[in-house]
Amino acid sequence: MTASSRDLPTGPEAIARGEAGVAAWEDVVRLQRWAVADHADFYALAGLMVGTLYAFEDLTGVLERQVAGYDQAQQAQGFELYDDTRQVDPAERLQVAVTALQQMHRCVEAAADWANRFWTAIGHIGTDDTSSPSRGDHRDDSVAAAGPVTGPSAALERSADSAGITGVGGAR
Repeated sequence: MTASSRDLPTGPEAIARGEAGVAAWEDVVRLQRWAVADHADFYALAGLMVGTLYAFEDLTGVLERQVAGYDQAQQAQGFELYDDTRQVDPAERLQVAVTALQQMHRCVEAAADWANRFWTAIGHIGTDDTSSPSRGDHRDDSVAAAGPVTGPSAALERSADSAGITGVGGAR
């Protein structure tokens, strides 16, 4: 059963999940560094990268909206923002932050596009056993023909669906 977004914890739990995600990706890098190169692994990792980048794309949009309205939201609760240097208008800092988020969104969007291209390209790679005597027998062991790769998380599926991806490794 997949939890809907309204069932997920918010606030500090989001930070804890983000920290766990960073730690998990650090582990992925460490483990893959010592793994034997395998196109099926490349394919599976590419799909996970695409899903992660789509999540980052969504997160930058959410944060952009929240940061853009932060001053008004705080004022409505009776708080006044300040800049810790007391030298810069907090509204100016918030505008710089919003602009930075907009640029991150564009960069992540481009990175997701390239990751999806990698995912699609690597999905067409297979191997033939050239050491067997029946070299003329072509064996297609591409990832698509090899059966399901360990399925992407529900978040990857939701991100892929919301991004208009059709099928595993499909073009955006």
